[in-house]
Amino acid sequence: GKMKIRMIALAGVAALALSTPAMANEGWYLGLGAGWDMQNGVRVTSVPVPTATTKDKSSSGAIIAGSVGYVWDNGIRLENEVGWTGHSLKNAAGTANGYSAITTDMVNLVWDIPLDENWKISLGGGIGAGAVRTHMTNPTVIPAGGTADLVNGTRMGLAFQGIAGIAYSLSDDVD
Repeated sequence: GKMKIRMIALAGVAALALSTPAMANEGWYLGLGAGWDMQNGVRVTSVPVPTATTKDKSSSGAIIAGSVGYVWDNGIRLENEVGWTGHSLKNAAGTANGYSAITTDMVNLVWDIPLDENWKISLGGGIGAGAVRTHMTNPTVIPAGGTADLVNGTRMGLAFQGIAGIAYSLSDDVD
């Protein structure tokens, strides 16, 4: 079995991920990753004047990623990685709630450096685009039991990550 541990850093967000790229042979590979993501709170400012500002707490959540790439015999890998993470949001008063979801598409360049037959270090980075979808509602007085949107929309932006990890591969030799 082949396993790799690496850190994914995305716009100040870090998560530990496990993925399974090819270890030593040249060619195409598929990778799958999963980890835990701790998102910072979201600061919300209202449009109407006078403006109201609140900082909402964000839950931690799972992060998943899939990649397709090509690895050369010298250990250089070029891959396209798509990732997703979701978080629930609550304001300080506890009345408003919602969610934020981040989807990324990045091109990564990684160098796998063998230490011996079984161990290797991976160093690299990636750049691409990220979309943040946020929706928060607050209960309204009129109509009673209704809700009003505080935030509802999507923003695209630059996404980048650093990749550093160590991997162990079980030997395929049979005695």
